[in-house]
Amino acid sequence: MLALKSSIEVKDYQFSDLYSVVAYKSTPPRLNDSIVLVATDGLTRDEIARVLNTVQQSNPKVIGIDIIFEHPYIGDSLLIAATSSPNIVMAQMFDDGEDFAIHGSYFCNPSHLAQSGVTNIEYGVVRHFRHNFDLGGIQYPSFAAAVAIAGGHDLSQQSLYDSYICFLPHEFQCITPDIIRSYPEECDDILKDKIVLLGDIHDSHDMHQTPIGRLSGLKIQAAIIETIIGNHGILQVSSATGWAIAIISCFLIVLFNIILTENRVFSGKLIFRLAQLLLLYLFFWIGCYLFAHLNLYVDFAPVLALIAIALLVSDLYLGALALVNHVKHKYTRK
Repeated sequence: MLALKSSIEVKDYQFSDLYSVVAYKSTPPRLNDSIVLVATDGLTRDEIARVLNTVQQSNPKVIGIDIIFEHPYIGDSLLIAATSSPNIVMAQMFDDGEDFAIHGSYFCNPSHLAQSGVTNIEYGVVRHFRHNFDLGGIQYPSFAAAVAIAGGHDLSQQSLYDSYICFLPHEFQCITPDIIRSYPEECDDILKDKIVLLGDIHDSHDMHQTPIGRLSGLKIQAAIIETIIGNHGILQVSSATGWAIAIISCFLIVLFNIILTENRVFSGKLIFRLAQLLLLYLFFWIGCYLFAHLNLYVDFAPVLALIAIALLVSDLYLGALALVNHVKHKYTRK
């Protein structure tokens, strides 16, 4: 499966990846009606500025620019003017060095009207997101959270801790500068009152592994924003709860096997095997349902593992019991 393939490639796998794939493939696909992507692959800074001015004329809610202009170039005045607006969120990043310094576009300063947010994406399989980054005691909003807030969404009731990204089977409409120039009226209808994200979509250096396959950083940011504004953040039940369910399930199924095989060995083992398979499917279905419909992640991997080896556990128990009885009988005879 795709989740297993991705985990092998990056040596990183969680049981939630399997849930994500099942939820993604089992939900009917649809076109996202809140977020629109504008591809800037291969554009110069002047061209990006002109595209940005055109997009602004369509009155979007907010524009998130997932590009960092680190160094100045001659003629950047058009770009600086185009990005200086309260409804624009500029990308920032923090270095992985000891000081974790924040850096963004060189022209972003208190006089520049754009807002900013941190775009750092975790290494390995990208499955979590943060609303804020705490660096040196200072809270920096994530890029996705800053875009959502600038778009008028209240995040005060959402968890501030790491949450799983809900990869819905949404196709984000992606338009190119050529489409904007050729069909301005149609693009006005597409972009009006929408969250618009500008950035490279086909940059090989900005491709990341996710549970559903490799995605560009811009599409991952779109998925995070959709998770935030749709309140689809997936919360995880504690691992202790999962292990408690696993131990109780294993105990009950071993007890069930002992009762079945006490008087009818062959038919009892057959019924036990059927019940074992049914329980494996039932817990897997429950896990997928909770993940896809209730935004709740319960790691049933220990449950499935203990149920799968329940017959072995039962045999070990019966063997140990027989050994104890044998020893007791031997000492009784003496």
